[in-house]
Amino acid sequence: MEKVSVFRRRSYIGNMLRNLLVILTTFSTAIISAEAEQAELEHEKAEFTFETKTRKIFTQPDTKIVFAEYPFVNNSKETIEIVEYDAPCTCMGARLRRADGTQSFVFKSGDKGVVIGKLDFANFTGTIDKKIWIRTSKDEKGKPSIVLTATVTIPTLIGPDKSALKWAIDSELTPQEFLIKVNHTKPIRIIKHTMGYGADEFFAYKMETIKDGVEYKVTVTPKKTETPALGVLRFYTDNELQRYKMVQIFLAVNKKKPTQVNP
Repeated sequence: MEKVSVFRRRSYIGNMLRNLLVILTTFSTAIISAEAEQAELEHEKAEFTFETKTRKIFTQPDTKIVFAEYPFVNNSKETIEIVEYDAPCTCMGARLRRADGTQSFVFKSGDKGVVIGKLDFANFTGTIDKKIWIRTSKDEKGKPSIVLTATVTIPTLIGPDKSALKWAIDSELTPQEFLIKVNHTKPIRIIKHTMGYGADEFFAYKMETIKDGVEYKVTVTPKKTETPALGVLRFYTDNELQRYKMVQIFLAVNKKKPTQVNP
């Protein structure tokens, strides 16, 4: 009986050791796998950390040039190279400046820089979004991973409450109205108005002064709607700033949109 008991104890201990070995092996494998996945994840996510990727800028009426800055740092453990950056609009340029003053586009861990967008809006008014695209050595060609946006609001001191008036082909010759309003501390008067693109062949209009230098009402009536037509109605003002010297609204006779049939 004593030999049997000893054998059972030895067998029990052997089973425990084997189970413990399996547990340790499984645990070690899990740790190694988790570390490998974490390393791979850090490699995939190696990117710049930006203070912000969106700038909202409100300008003065006479502002023509606007600068938008986007500071960043390489907080990853890897070296990242900027291989391409561009502002795909003629009114915006982009340049890169490093904190250490060097000209390199290669950023080691901890390196800092700033992307600077220069926007020349000339005669634009209202709110405009412009973007800068950045592709790093971690991105596929043609697929920049970084998009920086500048949302610039330029005061609209005078403008129409509609951007366009439209009629459908073969529709009735129904008049449409819009208002031109002044949002300024001083009056802005309309001193001249005219049609462009041959619009007077297809449209007639009448302007009424609601309050001189403050608000005007314009009524446009199509002369015919049998064929497509496109025109523009322009209003010239006495404001001293170039961007507010003219406002316009487009006029169009378009094809009817096809009726959508729900299944």
